[in-house]
Amino acid sequence: MIQPQKPHYRAILVEDELRTRHMLEEMIEQKVTVADVELIASCGSIREALPIFKSLRVRPDIVFLDINLPDGPVFDLLEAIKPVDFEIIFITAYDEYTRQACQYASIAYLNKPVSEEELNEAVQRAAEYRGRHIQERLSTMKQAATGSAGAVPERVVLSTQEEICFVDPDDIIRVEADGNYSRVVVKEGNAFRTVVLSQNIGKFEEMLPPVGFFKTHRAHIVNIAHVRRYLRNDSTLLMEDGGTVLVSRRRKNQLLDLLEGRVPH
Repeated sequence: MIQPQKPHYRAILVEDELRTRHMLEEMIEQKVTVADVELIASCGSIREALPIFKSLRVRPDIVFLDINLPDGPVFDLLEAIKPVDFEIIFITAYDEYTRQACQYASIAYLNKPVSEEELNEAVQRAAEYRGRHIQERLSTMKQAATGSAGAVPERVVLSTQEEICFVDPDDIIRVEADGNYSRVVVKEGNAFRTVVLSQNIGKFEEMLPPVGFFKTHRAHIVNIAHVRRYLRNDSTLLMEDGGTVLVSRRRKNQLLDLLEGRVPH
């Protein structure tokens, strides 16, 4: 049986830590199994990266980019090499806010030290996102990454096979687990629609603002502002879209405290 040919991507690596850069060069060329990645250039600063980008006749498909470069903010580099018509995989030492910002914006990222599995997952995700509103996603990511700790971005990015939706977190009614997928109910004007994401509810929970959302059950997350009624007899919530959501016994008292205003949410 003939195996399907792997997609081929041209890549650039910008990483200031020499040891990490050499390790990633080797991993990108030898350990990526989900695609054939050709590393066409590697450097360690904005000053070194600028002439590389300006000299290219054909732009890269993917850029592996350290979020903390020694000679300036990474967004200065992206501004200088516009248009950004390639996918980005950010590289970072473990940083909760950067990680959350990438998740908000549906941008792939790598945590140092990078594992082979994580590298392949990031390349796969970048491949899925390629060509899909990268400039808008970067704007969302920048707003989340450069805001104050725990700041909520103006929009959450919902990326599906068919489209990328930019949604105000306040318009998310609820999220329901569906195996390895998540069904997100969103308010659009006076109507509601469901967006199906190819990520489990645990992953999607990390994208949501820490304030205003509550996990009522392992399979359900609700926006407290869109709860219309709590039915005590069967311990369920009636949501603004007409859907009902089960509340687990373990989370019932905490939810009631939120609904009755005894603790902030």
